[in-house]
Amino acid sequence: MYKILIATHGKMCEGMLDTLHIFSADIDMVTAIPFYTEGVDGDTELETYMKNISKDDIAVALTDIPGGSVNQKLYKYVSDNVHVISGVNFPLLCGLALADEKSITKDFLRGLVEDSRNLMQYMNDIVIEKNEGDE
Repeated sequence: MYKILIATHGKMCEGMLDTLHIFSADIDMVTAIPFYTEGVDGDTELETYMKNISKDDIAVALTDIPGGSVNQKLYKYVSDNVHVISGVNFPLLCGLALADEKSITKDFLRGLVEDSRNLMQYMNDIVIEKNEGDE
């Protein structure tokens, strides 16, 4: 089974999951675990989540800050079938949510990270370039 976990400081992960619902109704494989949030025991939720991953599952965990405390909590679970990607953005999440389980390889994940990184744009430069070209 293919699983995606979004784990972040605060409720960012829940917001991303909520937004993902707009783009796809079939996202049962995505779970959000907020850390350092009142009323949520992120450590216990993470432990329970990871205990439910079998050797036959493929899990991709997304965290917000490379080297941050949430990322460190996930890093100890890295294995051949558990992949951790830090610096999550929405295009990355969409790419994973729409991917077929059979396509999830280390090379696919590396490419998706690179593509998602390249989608980040400082729009002021693009708007200025477009306007200057109109003169």
